[in-house]
Amino acid sequence: MDILKRIGAIFYPPRCIFCSRVVHYNETCCPDCRARLPQGSEPFFYKGVVRERLISFKSVRHRELGHAFALLAAPGVKAALGETRPLVCCVPNFEPEQRRVYNPARVFGRALAKELGLPFEGALLIQTRKKQAQHMLSARERLHNVEDLFAVALPELSEGRDILLCDDIITTGATLNACAKALLEAGARQVFGAGCARSEQSANLRGGEKSG
Repeated sequence: MDILKRIGAIFYPPRCIFCSRVVHYNETCCPDCRARLPQGSEPFFYKGVVRERLISFKSVRHRELGHAFALLAAPGVKAALGETRPLVCCVPNFEPEQRRVYNPARVFGRALAKELGLPFEGALLIQTRKKQAQHMLSARERLHNVEDLFAVALPELSEGRDILLCDDIITTGATLNACAKALLEAGARQVFGAGCARSEQSANLRGGEKSG
């Protein structure tokens, strides 16, 4: 696979996802841009060039950006997980009325799982009804909008398991918290959250344990 990537880079040189400079075949961004990015477990905030790239990813023009963001997020997520080896899943779309060609959270989650060597199950959660777009709502309205919105379709996979839940952008954390609630009620032991980026108003999400 590495040889194929090298050969492909000869004909289609990879470029930095932020400034479009040609980069090494196994890199996602150039040294200059990487130096300006958060280090370690620091979050990527949804602003500037990160926001521009995520808009492209979410608007179904650049699916490959999901893999690029997974590569960038992997070191911080790995450090946060420590020795924990969770099952990776994603925030689902409302499939019956899905207009997208793909679910960005699923693309990112699958790529992150592959990078971390973890199992992935994109069908673990389902969205039970259509919701109003979160970005149109206040923080209070966001919480109400996602209340009891998600359900676990495969409870046998979540029971007693640690779960890494992926989304594309974390704004207030309302969506991740609603999904985590469904997973914990289905028997998950802990739920961790990860995203391509988060807004500066987002909550400090931590893994949650199901009590007695």
